[in-house]
Amino acid sequence: SNLKLGTKLVIYRQGKEIRSPDTGMIIGRTEEKLGEIEVIDYFGENGSTAKLTKGSKPTRGDLCRLVK
Repeated sequence: SNLKLGTKLVIYRQGKEIRSPDTGMIIGRTEEKLGEIEVIDYFGENGSTAKLTKGSKPTRGDLCRLVK
């Protein structure tokens, strides 16, 4: 994994589509911040496990981004 032990990530849940008023095309989605996780271990070549440090437990389809 490219994530180091102790790396913190923010968990987001995608919400409603945002559409261009001119074209009607989807240009993004709203997001709700759910909490934070921290990498605590590795498995295999590309896997890592994390513990919830703040907020609500993520579910399938939620997104994570590095804390800046």
